[in-house]
Amino acid sequence: MSAHELSLGLAGMLNDIRSAGRGAPKARLEAIVDGHIPVLFKAIDAHAEESMSAPAKEQGLQALLAATTPREERIRESGGTPNPDGVLRIPWPWRKEHSDKAYSRPWAWGLAIAGAAGLLVLGVLLQSRRTEREQLIARPGPNPSLNAPGLPIPKPPPPMEEVPLVKGGPKKDRTLESEAPIVSREPETNVTVEPVPKPLKEPSVVARKQPEVGKFGRVMGEPKLVAYGSKTGVPVKRGLVVAYGSRIETGDMDKAEIRLSDGSVVTLAFNTTLTIPVSLNEGGARTITARDFELTSGSIVASVTPTKDHQKFTVETPVATAEVLGTEFGLALEKLGPATVRAVLQVKKGCVAFSNDFGGVVATAMTESTAALGSAPTEPRRVTSLKVYSFSWSSHRAGFDRLTSRLEGLKAAKSCVFPGDWSGLSAVTLTSGVLRIDDVLENSPAAQAGLMAGDIILAYNGRPLQSEEPIHHASYRAPGQNFNVRISRNGAEIEVVVRGSAGQNDLLGLPGGLDQALFDATWPALSGRANEALRRLEALAEQNPHASVYNNLGVVYETLDQMPPAIHSYQAAVRLDPTVPLYHHNLARALQNIGNLPRAVEEYEAAVNLDADYHDAIIDLAESYGLVDQNDNALAFVKSARSRLPHCPHILLMESFLLLRDGQRDAAIEVAAEATRMAPTFGYARFRHGLALTYAGRHEEAEAAFKNAVELSPEEPNYHNSRAINFESLSRPDLAEVEFQRAIELDPKHFNARINYGGLLSSMSRYSEAEPMLRMAIEINPRAPDAYYNLAQMLRGLERMEEAAEMLGKAIELNSANVEYHWVYAATLADLGKFKESMAAYENAVRAAPAIPDLRCALGWAQIENHRWADAVDSYRKCQQIDPKGPDVLSSLNNIGLALIHLGELGEAEAALAEALKLKPDDAEASSNWALLLAHKGTNLDEALDRALKTTQPNSYAQRFQVLGFVHYKRGEFDAAIEQLEKAAKGYGKVYLAADALVTLGKVYEAKGQVDPAKGAYRRALVIERENKEAADALKRLGG
Repeated sequence: MSAHELSLGLAGMLNDIRSAGRGAPKARLEAIVDGHIPVLFKAIDAHAEESMSAPAKEQGLQALLAATTPREERIRESGGTPNPDGVLRIPWPWRKEHSDKAYSRPWAWGLAIAGAAGLLVLGVLLQSRRTEREQLIARPGPNPSLNAPGLPIPKPPPPMEEVPLVKGGPKKDRTLESEAPIVSREPETNVTVEPVPKPLKEPSVVARKQPEVGKFGRVMGEPKLVAYGSKTGVPVKRGLVVAYGSRIETGDMDKAEIRLSDGSVVTLAFNTTLTIPVSLNEGGARTITARDFELTSGSIVASVTPTKDHQKFTVETPVATAEVLGTEFGLALEKLGPATVRAVLQVKKGCVAFSNDFGGVVATAMTESTAALGSAPTEPRRVTSLKVYSFSWSSHRAGFDRLTSRLEGLKAAKSCVFPGDWSGLSAVTLTSGVLRIDDVLENSPAAQAGLMAGDIILAYNGRPLQSEEPIHHASYRAPGQNFNVRISRNGAEIEVVVRGSAGQNDLLGLPGGLDQALFDATWPALSGRANEALRRLEALAEQNPHASVYNNLGVVYETLDQMPPAIHSYQAAVRLDPTVPLYHHNLARALQNIGNLPRAVEEYEAAVNLDADYHDAIIDLAESYGLVDQNDNALAFVKSARSRLPHCPHILLMESFLLLRDGQRDAAIEVAAEATRMAPTFGYARFRHGLALTYAGRHEEAEAAFKNAVELSPEEPNYHNSRAINFESLSRPDLAEVEFQRAIELDPKHFNARINYGGLLSSMSRYSEAEPMLRMAIEINPRAPDAYYNLAQMLRGLERMEEAAEMLGKAIELNSANVEYHWVYAATLADLGKFKESMAAYENAVRAAPAIPDLRCALGWAQIENHRWADAVDSYRKCQQIDPKGPDVLSSLNNIGLALIHLGELGEAEAALAEALKLKPDDAEASSNWALLLAHKGTNLDEALDRALKTTQPNSYAQRFQVLGFVHYKRGEFDAAIEQLEKAAKGYGKVYLAADALVTLGKVYEAKGQVDPAKGAYRRALVIERENKEAADALKRLGG
């Protein structure tokens, strides 16, 4: 082997050491050296590993470590006493004894040390000359999704074979030869297989030559950018330049936003790989394919800026290609099986051509199409919400509309590895000091002893109890040992013996002595001393990097709400021992809590596949199926689990929840009722039964269920909150207020209770009390759109419209698919006189929910107010089509007639208004519009005046005054016309319809020969509507 290859091996080792960073744990550094030394031996001599004696190898390594470690530190790390020879000795797992070839190569170690020193100096010099632009090819840092702090780096599994991407699907013979030098042969368009060329002396030069595409915007976690011509990636930071040929990869905790030079924005979600390809022309010269991307995995959201030359924006996947001219859309690759994927396109704005070799479709706003290998994309279907756009940049509690809670108490204890197994009971200390069993797991030691939810614990091993800690402490600390509890049930005292369970170390293969050390390091976290547990577990991980240690370390991080290191630790546990379902379950829960739902589903499935009766994993997997809209899978899975565990109330309650989501309310109620019969003292079963009854509108029965739940678990704030909501439905706001207050008393940071109570106070016009309640809810969860919406409604009640509009804008930003937010926002903007913005908000609402007739009518009226007469006719006619016999038919006919009059289509207007009068002959709106029609036709002016006078009252809407004024004008009654038209202009305010009234007023003054008042009326019209052509032409004609 050459010295060049030896230097590359040393460079790799030094890179890994630098990546570990200052203060890296000793175990991490040892693992790095451990992984590289055998490679260096083979670089020197293919037989060096075999030929060099173990003492010689160790002696050389000890010398290297000793040369770089202060003596005091060596003494400290070895327990306070140095070895006899003063050198810290480390056992290496790759050491082999070869009695037949016991000789050494000391020159090899000399070369290694000299090469390391030389490369280190060279690295420092290169670093000092690195410019900001060269950060694109900076040396790689550690991948957060691969290694936890202090973890010896295990060998990764062999990578799956990648399929090169081309438009319409995969093709053969598109890969690169691994030995081709990058300078002379570059990858072709659409190739996503990373080339493995021979190392270049200056790969940075090649990377720098690629033209810039844009820069990174927002970044979450540590995504990786692999530059063109590079094997390794660099951590992505905000502002980092992105060039053609780059590949961007996000992991379990990463998201990245690319801001392209043309103004377009592409956002990568979790576990996504996106390539910006570089293509070659026929002569071999590099050409740039603008606005082309290749999506290999995961999902993206793109907001595309149209260009002057109408360049297409293209995203290719293995199964279909999306081509865009200017729009906002999401594209995701979803796994359907081990080797099957489908592409899911959702369009928010504009249109996208979605095609492959089997066909193509054009998807428009608020539609979805899917494509799989071997079939054409499906016809676009309309959707009411785009879940792909629920995109949060927070590192925790993101991506779905439910709050996740910090891991604590017994939930944390159940997630740990301990010498003993969990006793199977959850006990809570009530505010009164009473210790009550809240839940008992089926087939657990507690269940086998006969304990039930609702039992009051009086004593443990003959001693009175003040908290639940001693029971759980004893259960974990003494595997195989029994303990006694005295309980009170229905007024009777009962003595119960709980049999100790076998230790988990028998199942998980914990090394001797680790079980007790692991317990001693972990238990402080469950006793309120998490930071102490963190220090002890980190130290234990350095001494014994076992999967169980990393699992417990992850649990402690999660109790502190530090999700990134928690996930790192769980990943390490899974990697070190992938056969333990607990590790997969914990990783899944953490991924779900940061919003990475697809990966959470994968890990939950792994846990259940390892243990089909794993109760917690079954429940959580079913819930996660529901969160990713796989309700059918969730129901089938839960029913299967129910057949295996027929006496588990939790599984019944999950089935009830899923049935409720599926709209099967009666079935949901029956399954929840079955759970209450199975566990009559289980408060949560009563609670879920109450929820099912509430959704079915059976509020009296729901109150009985909630009352039982509260009696069984009076310290549970969720039960009080739901009971309060049900009281509101029963028109008992007084009782609802009591329950909301109790929920907040039990949990001052209970988000739902605060926004619901704030809404109740607003509905009672107690705004001064509602406002601080709602603002506190926003502080608790600033990413919850309902909090901003409820606050906006309260501000509207106080007529603080500007603030209300601001809050509604934030709600829409967080959930743009919610129709009600857009609807109220549009009305608020109209109240502020911002009629164009109001119309745009109504249009957004209609795009989100095109089948709501009331919303179509609201949009139609906004279009009338903005003089969009033809659009208004279209909106009202669509309203009629949606619900031909609905309550909006009459108003639709009236406004269609009004708009057609202004369009000059008097025949169609007459037909629409005649139909309205046929439906309701005495309808004031229809009669007023008929008068306007007659006046425009110049016929039957007496009838027109009669109808106009009958429908106009002192408090009438401005339109009635305008009609009456127009009739007077057509009859030549100018003074009466002026009076009514002034009333109309004042009543309209700044609505464009006021400009119509003022234009008519100007015509009246002209008819009277009063030029100056006429000019004044036209000028007033232009102040309201600067684009009013009729007023502008009249002023020009009159000389300004």
